[in-house]
Amino acid sequence: MLINLSDVLSDNHNDIDLQVHVDLKEFEIGQKVFQVLNNPSLSVFIQYAGEGKVDVKGETCLEFMIPCDRCLSEVKEIIPVHIDRRLDTNEIDGYSLDINELIMDELVVGWPTKILCKDDCKGISWDNPDADLDPRMSVIRDIFKNCKEV
Repeated sequence: MLINLSDVLSDNHNDIDLQVHVDLKEFEIGQKVFQVLNNPSLSVFIQYAGEGKVDVKGETCLEFMIPCDRCLSEVKEIIPVHIDRRLDTNEIDGYSLDINELIMDELVVGWPTKILCKDDCKGISWDNPDADLDPRMSVIRDIFKNCKEV
């Protein structure tokens, strides 16, 4: 989503205060791509900060399905996005500001480091741990069963 900054950067330096639709469909982090589940709006306020700089402030929340770090089941996570940046006109392409780039920058910073489906998640477990065991591995399994100190 591009926002025209000509009013802010003109001689009058008019502020911009508006609601924009976030058209971000997916977010890539750590070689994984996550789909954005909601279509939120972003409250954005932009004002001239002097010497060719603009202050950009905005807030929204994006929803994602992220796998649990222990059991890999999908968990719906709401990630808040708080934009509070001072940009130099060198960082802006002409008079257009790509708000999606700012949102993605904030998602990188605000992305959760650990996702759990529940606090006491036990992780991946099987009812019968020997069901798919390769018979050649039974010797190693027996060593671990007999060894009390690991």
